[in-house]
Amino acid sequence: MELKLNKMIYCILPPPIVTAVSSGYVAECQLQSCIRQGEKSRLPVGGNDTVTDRVSGKKPFRSSNIEFLRIVAMSMILIGHILTHGLAGIVSWQYYVPITTFCACGVNLFFMISGYFGIKLSIKSLFKFICTILFFEIINIILILLAGSHLSTADVLNIILFPVSKSPYWFLQVYLLIMVCAPVINMGLDNMSPKMMRRFVVLFTFFTVYSCGLGHNVSNPNGYTFVQGVYMYTLASYIRRQSVILNVSRNICLLIALMLLAIGSVALYYTHHTSFTAYNSVINIFASVFIFLYFSKLKIRSGLINAVASASLGCYLLQDGLFGIRHGYGYIANIYVNNTLVSAILLIVLIFISYWLFSYLLMYISNFISRQAWSFATFISMRLPAAGIIHGSFI
Repeated sequence: MELKLNKMIYCILPPPIVTAVSSGYVAECQLQSCIRQGEKSRLPVGGNDTVTDRVSGKKPFRSSNIEFLRIVAMSMILIGHILTHGLAGIVSWQYYVPITTFCACGVNLFFMISGYFGIKLSIKSLFKFICTILFFEIINIILILLAGSHLSTADVLNIILFPVSKSPYWFLQVYLLIMVCAPVINMGLDNMSPKMMRRFVVLFTFFTVYSCGLGHNVSNPNGYTFVQGVYMYTLASYIRRQSVILNVSRNICLLIALMLLAIGSVALYYTHHTSFTAYNSVINIFASVFIFLYFSKLKIRSGLINAVASASLGCYLLQDGLFGIRHGYGYIANIYVNNTLVSAILLIVLIFISYWLFSYLLMYISNFISRQAWSFATFISMRLPAAGIIHGSFI
C-alpha cells in the first residue's frame, strides 16, 4: 500500500520535487541507519551485558557476568573494611596482608563497571541516587539512637542538607561528581578515534601510575579522588571499544591478576608500605583490569545473581555509615577478641551475610520511596513552569 502511494505521488509531483523528496527519503534512511549503528556501537562488546536495547526499546534478560562482578567487588570492599577499620592491629599481619591486598581492587572495579556501561545522566538518576543515600543515612541515625548514642543537631542538619557532601562515604562523593561530569566524559571518549584513545589511555596510565601512584601528585595522591575514578572509568570504556583486548583467555586474565596481587602482598608484607596496593598503584590498577576482563568473558544468566547485585550499594551504605563507624566496627573487634577464632569467624561471616540480606530489603523500600518522591516532584513541577528542568535529561 505504501509503495503504491509513493508511485502515485511521484506521478503527480513535478520532476524537481520528486528528486528532492527522493533525496530526502534516502538521507532519512541513511540517518536512521547511522543512528542504529551508533546505538549498537555503544553497547558492550559482544552485546551480552545489555541492560536495555535502546534501538528496539525491549528489555531482554540481563546477562549476569558483570552483576556477578558487582557482588564480588562489594564483597571485597566489605571484607576489606572489616579488616582495616575493625580488626587492624588485632589480626596477625601474615593474614591481614594477603586478604586486604586481594580485597583492595573492589573500589577500582566499581568505577570500571560504571565506565563499561557508561553513566546515562539525568535529573531522575541524580534524584534517586541522593534519595537512596539519604534513606540509608536515616537508617544509620535510627541504629545509632537504638544503640543509646547521641547525635548533635549539627550532625542531623548535615545529613539533611548535605546527604552526600557531609556523609562519611568518600566513594559516593567522588561518584556524584563523575555522574555530573558523565555527559562531558562520554562525549570526549565517544568522539576519539581508536588511535587517539589508545594514546590518551597510555598517557593517562603513565600519569596515574608514575606521577600519582609513585610521585603522590596532589591531584591523586592515594586513589581516593575524582581523578582515579575518571581514570578507571576511561579504562573500562576503552576495554569495551577495543575488542582485540578481549581476545586474551579468561583463565590467563585471572592468573595474571592473582600473580600481581601475590606480588603486592609480598611487597606489603616485607616493606609495610601501603603504596604497593593503593588504588592508584600499578599492581592494583592492572590486577583490577585483568579481574574485570575475566568476568567480562563469563557467560552467566541468573535472576538470583541480578537480584543480589541490586543490594550492593546498600551494603556499603550500611557498613560504612555513621552507625558502622561509631559502633559497627567496634562490635566486630569485640567479637574477634572475646571469642575463639572459629566462633569469631562464624559470627563475622554471619554479619557479612546480614549486610546483604538487610540491604536487599532496605533497597527495595528505598526504591519504592524514591519512585513515590519522584512522582510527587514531577507532579509539582507540572504546576511550576520554572521547575520544568526536573523533566530534563543531560543526554
